[in-house]
Amino acid sequence: MYEESYLLPQNIRFRQANLRILFFGLVILGLVLFFFVKWQVALLVLVIGLLMSRKAQSDSVKGVLESVLRSESVWHAAVENNVVRIQEKNIAP
Repeated sequence: MYEESYLLPQNIRFRQANLRILFFGLVILGLVLFFFVKWQVALLVLVIGLLMSRKAQSDSVKGVLESVLRSESVWHAAVENNVVRIQEKNIAP
């Protein structure tokens, strides 16, 4: 679904790409810093990078959901690729 640029708006694609670059960059920087600075600083950068992973994941989910709700073609592509699953919610009385 991400390969087809017409499905997701450019601003959502741009935000997701930047968050992923930041995540990978901080993780790599944290690993490299272990050789050059105090280990506490390197560990802090590494932890921040790993926390960015969750942020990137939640933002991508929100972006896809936002696009699915706006466009029928995105909805069909998301359902076909099992990005969005519809299931009944059991509510106990």
